[in-house]
Amino acid sequence: MILHQWSPNGKFQSRLAYEFFRPKNAKLAWPKLVWHVAIIPRHTFILWLGLKDRLLTKNKLRDYIEDQSCPLCSAQNETLNHLFFQCTFGKQIWANIKSWLGIFRAMQSLKATVKWLIKEARGIGFLAKIKRIGIACMVYSIWEARNKRIFEGKVENRMPSLGVFKFNLIKFCIVCSRI
Repeated sequence: MILHQWSPNGKFQSRLAYEFFRPKNAKLAWPKLVWHVAIIPRHTFILWLGLKDRLLTKNKLRDYIEDQSCPLCSAQNETLNHLFFQCTFGKQIWANIKSWLGIFRAMQSLKATVKWLIKEARGIGFLAKIKRIGIACMVYSIWEARNKRIFEGKVENRMPSLGVFKFNLIKFCIVCSRI
């Protein structure tokens, strides 16, 4: 019998049997980065959904809607990667904010971006915190602009004000540093 593998004293315990048979997933490195007290919860949630590939882009809703085009640029079908990294609107937001944050790496996907953040923006320093919050804020800004276009018919002809973005980001970091 293999009961001795489940329990140190050889007696059957359902909890240990459950743990024995339960699939063990590899630990992910990004949850601690994403679920951080300094990041606005709604930004965290959208970033988390994006990393789990659960944001409902039009390609995921293709069985329910006919129009698959990106609501921000209409150039290609809307996929997660297109929306955040290929769409002209998304690329403009990334370019402006990345240069201000001192990020000079080309970002190709949300997972690659967070993988880079894990290596480059770890720690409790102010700049690391700004980069983490900034990436989450960028993702949320693009998703919010997309939703406003689809559900409210609001068209953002230009990128949200970089000055307002910077001010809010720094203000939030200062408030969080007091927690």
